[in-house]
Amino acid sequence: MKKIIFSVLFFCLFAIGFAQNSAEKAGEYYTQKKYQAALQEYLSLPKNADIYYNIGNCYYRLGELGKAVLYYRRAQRLNPSSWQIEKNLQIAQKSLLDKPAELTKMEKLWESVNIKLSMNVLAAIIFVCLFLAGIFWIVGVYRPSGKYFAFFFLFLCLGVGYFTYQKQAIMAKKAVLIADVAQGFSGPGSDNKKVFTIHQGNSFAVLEQDGQWSKIKLEQGFVGWIKSEKLEKI
Repeated sequence: MKKIIFSVLFFCLFAIGFAQNSAEKAGEYYTQKKYQAALQEYLSLPKNADIYYNIGNCYYRLGELGKAVLYYRRAQRLNPSSWQIEKNLQIAQKSLLDKPAELTKMEKLWESVNIKLSMNVLAAIIFVCLFLAGIFWIVGVYRPSGKYFAFFFLFLCLGVGYFTYQKQAIMAKKAVLIADVAQGFSGPGSDNKKVFTIHQGNSFAVLEQDGQWSKIKLEQGFVGWIKSEKLEKI
């Protein structure tokens, strides 16, 4: 048993040391403007917001804007409060042929709130609501009004839980075009009517899949089918 524990600890320490060494090597390559070498090192590391961000930087420097946007969005999903990720994402989007859809003030406000309400924040809100519901339920044993507050926080918890579920479902559908260009058709096949043309970096929602084709909805509201190999889920 001791040998197994020692082996596991040794492996963990070795993995941590290897990851640190690769991260340092990747940083050195990036500083030396060896972006392809830096990219390969970052891709081999365990993924987190910082690694996704650095991968996005490498792709941007290599001129692969589609993959740069993809990895910036992956980094933003894990760390929505980072101004650096948001800034570099906006810089990359300015270089795209397809500009993001213009949002109204209310839509911008909702998007800002939605980004800041990360999964960690929502989980914390649910925990606090459940904790307060439990406290007030105990108080309700001595004061009947306490149970009203308990039900309030319980329903609030259910509401936040439903919002979290919907947010997760929406996030699971989001994708980015990584190919240079893609034709959108009215059905799953190139023999259907062409309905739009999009370019790398365009973000959209994947509605359904049929074989090698994916039905997508653009931010502008257009719906069509493109080859699944040309997109990648965020």
